[in-house]
Amino acid sequence: MVVEMSGENIKKIQGKIMAETKKALRLQFKSGQEHWIAKSTISSKFNSQQETFQSFSIQLWVLEKNNILTDDEQVLNHILEKVKYQHSDNLIAIYGIGSYFDKNLPDSWIKNDIDLILVVKSIDNIPKELWKKRFFSEQIQGFDVFSGYNTQEMYQNQEKFKKFSGVNYKWALMDITYPENSILLYGDDIRDKLPDITTIPFDYDDILARGIYHLEKSLKETYKDNPKADVEQRELSKAILKLSFYICVYFVENFHYTSIVELEKKIKEIITLVSTLKEMGVFFEEAKHFRINGNYRTEFEPLRKDFIRYIIRLLKTGILHKKFDNPDLKAFFAKYFGGFASLKKKLGL
Repeated sequence: MVVEMSGENIKKIQGKIMAETKKALRLQFKSGQEHWIAKSTISSKFNSQQETFQSFSIQLWVLEKNNILTDDEQVLNHILEKVKYQHSDNLIAIYGIGSYFDKNLPDSWIKNDIDLILVVKSIDNIPKELWKKRFFSEQIQGFDVFSGYNTQEMYQNQEKFKKFSGVNYKWALMDITYPENSILLYGDDIRDKLPDITTIPFDYDDILARGIYHLEKSLKETYKDNPKADVEQRELSKAILKLSFYICVYFVENFHYTSIVELEKKIKEIITLVSTLKEMGVFFEEAKHFRINGNYRTEFEPLRKDFIRYIIRLLKTGILHKKFDNPDLKAFFAKYFGGFASLKKKLGL
């Protein structure tokens, strides 16, 4: 049975049919919860004879009304419990950042990453095996889970932040300072204990390098435990989105959002004023299409080649924060992330 719906907010969830009437199903969910669900609120086909879990597309308001945990919420709860156990009394707060926690994105947005920021009392009290893995993500039930570590003292002191953290200082502050960029998942909110972000300048070289880092990753020849093409394409989408962020914060001094929706709005505004950046809007749409549909609208290899050429052209013409000639590019690449060997080879530098 399929009930046609249009314009409804739908969520997929695994459930097992425990009982059935003409108008409703009694479903047991993987969380252990059981509820009667009206068939009129289920938009997917289901097999009444199946005794194991199957996928149901249910109107979101029904799940929220009955406090039913969706499958991704169960994964997140599992991760949070694990993190709290690992860090115990050393843990002050856990924040969620990135697209996984962005409620403004469409339900169709593909969310592969769960990015957590752990605010701890002391870096010294982080278990050594976890500290060694701090720059690597962990695969948990299909998600790449990344945990970044900070202390309140590190947020207040840029030099200490650089010593222990692998991310951009002001970018990291933006993520936590503004509630629209992050969500407090556990512990005490420290937003009122952060420095005044408006007095801190951006390191544009560093932000640019972080976007180019994902271009470099999209050119890697081998990927352990991952289909090469899938990782290449994901990394290109990340490069486009992060370089879009770089453009936004360079051209709009007070821009403080890290969400995809706000990036898209601002990129559209910027390209109406700076004609040279018009193509960036096209690349942004390609990245957006990939993150929703799992593929690009155009052929991948030419798209990647065109994007690399476009970014390098912007850098060489001085449209962005400074002008780079070939020696400048080589010197810039040498400073960051192992030197961007694959990109240098591609560019013949």
